[in-house]
Amino acid sequence: MTVAISILPPIAMKILSRIAAFCLVAILAIVVCSCETESAGGSSLSVSPSDSTLSKGQSITLTAHGGDVYNWSLSDTGLGHLSGTMGASVVYTADFAFSVSGTTTNKLQSITVSASASTSGTNTTSGASVTAIVHHK
Repeated sequence: MTVAISILPPIAMKILSRIAAFCLVAILAIVVCSCETESAGGSSLSVSPSDSTLSKGQSITLTAHGGDVYNWSLSDTGLGHLSGTMGASVVYTADFAFSVSGTTTNKLQSITVSASASTSGTNTTSGASVTAIVHHK
């Protein structure tokens, strides 16, 4: 027969077990939420590629998945331009090369896509969005 002896009072054991449960829930929430964003239809919103490096004049096709209607926007329109602002895919072209005193340094462009769900022919914004990063060299 085994007898467990607790060196902590029962109230301390109860507090510690609640803290452990809270930490487990917090860790699970971080892991689940950091991967993708939920859209209105319950599917995951994603963009690919999510991280790229371009030189001036180079282009990349960005594609969104997980929504019905997509809207694209740039953090800095002076760095590059999009082929459009609507649709599942857009082409981003780098218009800017960044260098300082002969050394090449990256400048970041954030390209955000927001998804909407289509309901009975009308668009209802879900609020879901995801961002791709382009490094300018």
